[in-house]
Amino acid sequence: MMHSEYPELTEENNATIPTLKNKLLKSRSIIITGKINQQLAEKVISQLLILQEVNMDPIKIFINSQGGHVEAGDTLHDMIKLIKPEVIMIDTGWVASAGITIIAVSFTQTLSFSLTSKQNPAP
Repeated sequence: MMHSEYPELTEENNATIPTLKNKLLKSRSIIITGKINQQLAEKVISQLLILQEVNMDPIKIFINSQGGHVEAGDTLHDMIKLIKPEVIMIDTGWVASAGITIIAVSFTQTLSFSLTSKQNPAP
């Protein structure tokens, strides 16, 4: 039985414990780090849809990715635009390639040691 509007994450023994992922969801924060791929896109989209279902408060996305699968990046870009809550994008490191596509939806804040890098097409 759920006692919260957020899904509880549990250990294998089914004891409900506070976890980092659960705390991040409750704070309406999503982290995108590493290579962009279909699995990461599915995870982030699921989190976005869960948070939209809970309420319309802003969602923070922290991104540090050097890129990856273009279509997965495009899918994340479109889903971030589609959901109703405001999405605050925070660049937390090196963001390039497919990562730029994602952060371009709602680029809000860059941290002091962040670097964004766009690839130029070959002539």
